[in-house]
Formats: sequence, C-alpha cells, structure tokens
Amino acid sequence: MYLTTLRIWFRTASFLVICCSFLLSCGKEGPPKPRLYDLPAPVTIEALQVGLEARITISSHGKRLSGNHINRPYHIQIYLLTLPLKDARLPQSPPLEGVVNSNNLVSEMMIDPAELKSPDSAITTVISLKEYLEKSSFNGFFLSAMVKDGAGKISSPSPVYGFLVSTPPSPLPEARARSVSKGVNLSWDRGDCSAVAVKLHEPADRILGVFMENDYFIHSEVNHDTRYKYGFYCNAGIEGVFSEPFFVDHLHLDTFPPPPVSDLVLVRLKDSLRLTWKSGGDTSLYRLWVKCGEGDPELKAETTKLFLEFPHSNCRPGISAVDSVGNESEIVFVKEGKDGN
Repeated sequence: MYLTTLRIWFRTASFLVICCSFLLSCGKEGPPKPRLYDLPAPVTIEALQVGLEARITISSHGKRLSGNHINRPYHIQIYLLTLPLKDARLPQSPPLEGVVNSNNLVSEMMIDPAELKSPDSAITTVISLKEYLEKSSFNGFFLSAMVKDGAGKISSPSPVYGFLVSTPPSPLPEARARSVSKGVNLSWDRGDCSAVAVKLHEPADRILGVFMENDYFIHSEVNHDTRYKYGFYCNAGIEGVFSEPFFVDHLHLDTFPPPPVSDLVLVRLKDSLRLTWKSGGDTSLYRLWVKCGEGDPELKAETTKLFLEFPHSNCRPGISAVDSVGNESEIVFVKEGKDGN
C-alpha cells in the first residue's frame, strides 16, 4: 500500500514537472529584449540610401530628453532588422518586437543631451550596405532607436522606420555651377535620373531641393568671394535610394553690374538743376556724371538718394548705379532736349 501510494505521487510530480517545463518553454519569445522604462520624449529615426551607405538621422524635434541624470552623457541605441526582397516593394513594417531585441543592436553612440535640444538639430550615423547588396539586390531595412540615460534607464523605442535598399543608380554624368547676377546658377545633365537632389556641402550643410523636371536652379543665398561645394544626387525612381554624389566646387565672385537706373527727369529750378531717377535694384550708391560736347563723362557727385541738385550747366547729366562690391552699371544720360525747359 505504501509503495503504491509512493508510485502515484511520483508519477503525479513528474507530470507536473513536465507541464511546468513545457509552459515555461512556450513562454520564451526568442532573443532577450532590452529592459524598458517609461522615459518620455523618445527620439525619431529616419534614413535614406546614398550610394553604398545608409545615412541615418536621429532627432528629438526639440523635445527635452528626460531622466534623472540629464547632465550625464546619454547613449543612442540603434536597432536594425533586414529582410531580403525579391523586388523593389517594401513589405508592411514588422512589429516593433521584431526589430528591438539584442540581436539587432547595430550601433550605440554617446551624446550630450544638449545636441538634440533644438528642433532642427540631429545626430547622424552611417551603415555600410555593401554586404547586404552582395546577397540581394533589394533589401528591406527596419530601424528603431532608444535613449539610455546616465543611470542606465532606457526610453521607449522610437516608431519603426522602414525603407528600401537596392543597387544604387549611377552618378550624374555632369553638373556645373556658374556665377550670375542673382547668385549661382546650378545645372546638370539628367541622364537616366528621374529626380536630382541638390545639396550644399560647404560652407553650410543643407538640402537645396529635389528636382524632377528642371535641369537648373539658382542658389541666391550666396556671399561674394566665397567658395561653395555642391553635391548632385541621382534618383532612378526608387524612393529614398540615391547615387553617390557628383561634386562641384565653385568660387562665387560677383563681377556683375547692377541694373541701370531709369526714368530720369531733369527740372530747372531758380538756382539749380534737380535730377531724379528710379532705381533698378541691388544698388548701394549713385554717381552723377556730366558730359560736355564730345569729351568723356566727368564724375561730379555721389549719393545714396534718388535725386541730386547741382548748378546750372549746358552739359548733359547722367546717373550710374554702384553695388556693394563696387560693380558699376552703364551711365544713363538725360535725353537731348530734356533739360528742364
């Protein structure tokens, strides 16, 4: 009797152990996930492909990164899940749990929280795509990022950002930069590109535009005697995939005269002559010239106003415009017979 009871108890205990082991094994979900804390203001992450690199941008859109150790360095953790694809169609984004786990941690950067303080500030990093494109011509990339504060607490993950990675198009065959009166004229040969992105690399760093139809653009926010470096990127129709840049260096020298003045009116006053005119724009000062007979014009006065008074004379007065760097327009003279009588 005692042995029979012992056998029943042993079988029951063994069954319970097997059940518990099965349930515990069923509860496992693959690689461990980071321990998450409810730190507000998670960052956002975006990316695009340039040549054989994925350029990743992380920002907080001006929100203050929180935590109890705001003065300590923070860490940005980047998670990446890649999926080989058969064609240039990106599947629906996978669930967040599929991206954010320890096996997919590809980068961890230390930052000062102040680096993400302003709305237009961002952290950038680069991932090489060569090994992925050697395996498949098309890949789906899915990114997420989290912030770890100085105490080791980790924020909630950013929304998953998915983008397509494919064999990049060839760079533009040619691009040019030429100084014109209103700035720098940028032009390019489109080749097989369906769109061209133009970026200013020096002295600043910003996108000037993405152009689908035009083959030129005038960069008007330029300074005289300044060297600029432009990058031209080809897109062959796949969103977010650009070629390696075609670089153009250009030294902007303003040698273009301002527009001449117009509508000169000469009025004879009792003791002097009064000359008025209209500006053509982009002018710092005006010069009064007088021409007597067949001789060369003679400079008589300068002014920043749109009128001048000067002594009576039988010579023809004229006005030239001068811009801020000393370029001077042609002289516009009062027409014959317009002497104020």
